[in-house]
Amino acid sequence: MARRDPRPDLTEDSHLWEPLLARAYDDAADPNSLYAALLAFRACGAKLEVVPGKGLALRPGEMGASYAADRVKWLAQHRVRLVGLLESAAPATQAQHVTAV
Repeated sequence: MARRDPRPDLTEDSHLWEPLLARAYDDAADPNSLYAALLAFRACGAKLEVVPGKGLALRPGEMGASYAADRVKWLAQHRVRLVGLLESAAPATQAQHVTAV
């Protein structure tokens, strides 16, 4: 598995995905891992957004209506770790608060 953004065509947030995927990579061998979920979400078009004064937020992007159900199924179990990773991947001035899952 690669640590690179699987959707470099979505240029507006690609620079945010690569550090996040790199930090989640330690459990990449597990198909139910946070890394696998994030990689799949991104491949399906999910986006990361910098929310001024709050940090990073994971958004549906091209996933559309499937995002809500997929978020519960694949990301909810990793919520604590995901929030920590989003905080550490957030731009330094935005790391005070993170919105996830």
